[in-house]
Amino acid sequence: MTTLFRQTRLVVGYLVVSLCVVGVSTAQAQMKIVAEFENVVAEETACGLSSAWSHSSAKANIRQRDGKTKITIKVRNTVPDVFWTVWIRLAGTTPLAVSGMAQMGAIPLAPVSAIRDLAQATPDGNLERDIFALGVGDDGTGSDNLINGFFTDSIGNGRLKIGLDYPLIKGAIPFHLFQEDLNPVAIGTDPVVPFTLRIVSHCEDNAGHGLVPGGQLDPETEKPLSTNHEIWFEWNF
Repeated sequence: MTTLFRQTRLVVGYLVVSLCVVGVSTAQAQMKIVAEFENVVAEETACGLSSAWSHSSAKANIRQRDGKTKITIKVRNTVPDVFWTVWIRLAGTTPLAVSGMAQMGAIPLAPVSAIRDLAQATPDGNLERDIFALGVGDDGTGSDNLINGFFTDSIGNGRLKIGLDYPLIKGAIPFHLFQEDLNPVAIGTDPVVPFTLRIVSHCEDNAGHGLVPGGQLDPETEKPLSTNHEIWFEWNF
C-alpha cells in the first residue's frame, strides 16, 4: 500500500509539471511542485533518537520560472533545537570541494552567488585548490549561519526559504558564473542518482560546514574525523 501511494504521488507530480511546460523547455517553464520527502533516517544515525522520531516528515514547495527557483522546505516532528542543512545531488561531481558527499556530487542548496561565503565555512583542506586559495576555508569549526541551513524549534519543526539563480528541476548548476573556466553540471534526477534533494541534521556539532557536510579534519590525513551529519530526508524528481 505504501509503495502504491508513493507511485501515485509521483504520477501526480509529473502531471503538474507536464501541464506547465507545453511548448517550452522544462528548465525555463513556469511550474509548481509539492515535493514530499521520504524519511530514510537510520536508527544508528538519527542523533541516537530514531525510535522517537518515526513520524518525522519533510515537504518542499518548489516554484520555478524563467530559469530561477524559489523553494520553501519544512520539516516537522524532528529533533528539536538542532541545525540542519539541505543538499542537491548532481548528475556529475562538483568542481569546488574534494571530500565526502562532494566527491559523490552533492552541493549545498544555494544560489551560485553564495559559493564564496559557503567556502569560508568549509574546512580549508577540503576545498579544491585549483579554485580556492589556501586559507579561504576555516579550521573545521563551521557555522550555524549558512544560507542552506536552519534550526528546528523546541518541538522539532523548522523551515528554510531560499531563492536559486538557476532552475532546480531539469536544470544545472552554472558554475561558470562563479568562475568562467568551469562548466555547468546537471542536477541529478531519478534513476541516475539516488536523490535530488537531501536534508541532513548536524546533531554532533550543531554547525554546517559550507561546501561539504563534514567538519573537523584529521591534521595528518586532512580527512574528516567524523561525518558530522545525519541523513534524514530525501526526494527525487
